[in-house]
Amino acid sequence: MPIFQRDGIWWLDIRHSGRRIRRTTGTADKQAAQEYHDKIKAELWRKERIGERPTATWAQAVTAWWKAKGSKHKSVDTDLPRLRLLTEMLGRPPLPNITTSLLHQVRGELLDAGRSEATCNRYMALVSSILHYAHELEWIPAVPKIPKGREDNARIRWITREQADRLVAELPPHLALMAEFTLQTGLRRANVTGLMWSAVDLGRRMATVDPEDAKA
Repeated sequence: MPIFQRDGIWWLDIRHSGRRIRRTTGTADKQAAQEYHDKIKAELWRKERIGERPTATWAQAVTAWWKAKGSKHKSVDTDLPRLRLLTEMLGRPPLPNITTSLLHQVRGELLDAGRSEATCNRYMALVSSILHYAHELEWIPAVPKIPKGREDNARIRWITREQADRLVAELPPHLALMAEFTLQTGLRRANVTGLMWSAVDLGRRMATVDPEDAKA
């Protein structure tokens, strides 16, 4: 079956040179899905017969990665603005034009704009994920070395008991309770605001946080 439907979206299913390629077309339009299937099949034929490698752009790689993996990330809210900025900085070059030298330049511009080493590393991790996915699709022969800076993970300062008391005193009651609970447990904001009653045992004075929802 060259294309098939799953949850309203068409997928392609191609057998070529002893291997099977199955991936989403990203569309609910059957004609568009068939055209995408035919395009992939033609590219596979050209690559096998005349050694031609399809040249995809950065924008195409971002779109393909987002449909396959990006939209499922927990960090989707931060990934989207970062992808927009990266695309503004990189433009829409063919993927082979994205070199380590170019990524060093982009990283330098991010640092010059006031972003920290850690934040720049998050941007580069996003680029790495997209380029590795493009490599899986055989859009590029190899992934360039991704520049990474050294992060300063040292704690800068502690909040004192007096500062904590002043903070809690300034907050409205519902936020004061949340702030005091956060200070006592060391939990992150998402763990506190998303805590469910099913995870709270008042009798034992204990709350449970799933490891998948907590860092460290």
